[in-house]
Amino acid sequence: MVGSANIDRCYSVISFPRAGETLNATAYTESLGGKGANQAAASALAGGLVRFIGAVGDDAGGASVLHALEARGVETTHLTRRDGTATGTAAVVVDETGENLIIVAGGANLVLSGDDVRSALDRAESGSLVVAQGEIPVEAIAAAAEVAQSRGLSFLLNLAPFVPVSEEVLRSASLLVVNATEAIDTAAHLGLGEPSDATDAAARLRDHLRIDVIATLGGEGCVVMATDGDSTAIGSPAVERVVDTTGAGDAFVGILAARLARGDDLVTASRVATVGASFAVQRQGTAESYPDADELDALVASIGTVPR
Repeated sequence: MVGSANIDRCYSVISFPRAGETLNATAYTESLGGKGANQAAASALAGGLVRFIGAVGDDAGGASVLHALEARGVETTHLTRRDGTATGTAAVVVDETGENLIIVAGGANLVLSGDDVRSALDRAESGSLVVAQGEIPVEAIAAAAEVAQSRGLSFLLNLAPFVPVSEEVLRSASLLVVNATEAIDTAAHLGLGEPSDATDAAARLRDHLRIDVIATLGGEGCVVMATDGDSTAIGSPAVERVVDTTGAGDAFVGILAARLARGDDLVTASRVATVGASFAVQRQGTAESYPDADELDALVASIGTVPR
């Protein structure tokens, strides 16, 4: 797992503030965050063997990130501590409907270099799945793509948030995972016209890049666009109450990666990941909201079959 690691500073509010308005939070917590760290935690909890490649500062936040990842079973040999650099942070505001607003200060994530990534991935075992996201420098993403391609490793690119990586990097991915906004932004970046919606954008990306594409659709589930031309819409199971949507997409990607690594086909892995993400939105926070392997198995069993 190549990606970002942050400390999330989470504020619960009844409603989002208007411009110039000051609100009192109803609760405040600090926890593990960053798309890379979240996905690593979700994947390890789901039973994956996960090694994390990233950067944190030489501050208390960096020590906290290291401890939180190791506590969830993530191997952190390649989590670099940068002297004189602050660990990345995020201010996360969650309203009473579970929707969120997030502002990120990248900190040490922004100095993760291509050489850092190459050095760590050169030791990756044959058959490994490499995962990267958009919260790290473009050169670090490109390095992950380069090593994966040269070593014959599978490469899952979660272009979240969207950043303008090259078409060569996109084509090197075995699988591209994007949300609705990111799908449309990526299609525009490649000059693929004006998609009518995320599903249309995902289809255009698949046909142009000739790779598998998944577009996640929030509470509506996801759509899997396979290179063989098949399109599979996967609905999300109903939830009693949405508490916090923060990190739900990361839960999806992390669980997806764990299931693909253990041999599930793309559609099956996507169905299980959708179930896991629906579980996460019913709990507060990010990594602390993710199901472990036993919980995930119980969820799938309780549905009888994963949703179609």
